[in-house]
Amino acid sequence: MPTFRPGVDDDDAYWDATPPEANLVQVDSTILIGNMADTDRPVDAFVRFVNVTIPRNAKITSAFLRVTGRATGGDPTVNATISANPADNPSAPATVAAAAAIGNTSATVAWNAIAATTAGVSFDSPDIKSIIQEIINRAGWESGNALMIMVRDNGSTSGAPEAVRWVNSFQEFNGAMPALVVEYLLTGRYAPLGGKSSSGLVAARSS
Repeated sequence: MPTFRPGVDDDDAYWDATPPEANLVQVDSTILIGNMADTDRPVDAFVRFVNVTIPRNAKITSAFLRVTGRATGGDPTVNATISANPADNPSAPATVAAAAAIGNTSATVAWNAIAATTAGVSFDSPDIKSIIQEIINRAGWESGNALMIMVRDNGSTSGAPEAVRWVNSFQEFNGAMPALVVEYLLTGRYAPLGGKSSSGLVAARSS
């Protein structure tokens, strides 16, 4: 299936928006998801995937975020909400304020009770095809644009040891960086009669 990845260090980051600890961590080997629970500070994250070569209005049949554990552990419960930056070709934010101001798509997906991580082992989010479809259907979307996934804390355990999941960032050049895996059908003028989409699925021309 087509797989997309960030392009540079600044294409993924996590941030703690709670003063006085507010900090946007971009050039780092790790992305955090969850809550710095000992001080009850939710941590949010984004990953900007570049050169997403999906034609506008393609039918998304499956999509998920694949991440790889940076460290082993994670007993407290971590819950998150996945969405996307509702923009045609977003740039990576450079400050906490800019990151925190990013909106959400109308479509969101709950990622609850995220499994404990094992260093070097990959795992997938729930299906986020509704989120990707919303972006691909935007009037200004073009194949090759960037697409930014947002992962925001949503009620992870507080008042306990850190309720976070540590996953690899772009700096893991060995293939362990975050990936957006999408399966789609080509429609309309993009679909040859009796042909196949780049996902390998049969596509039919719409009328």
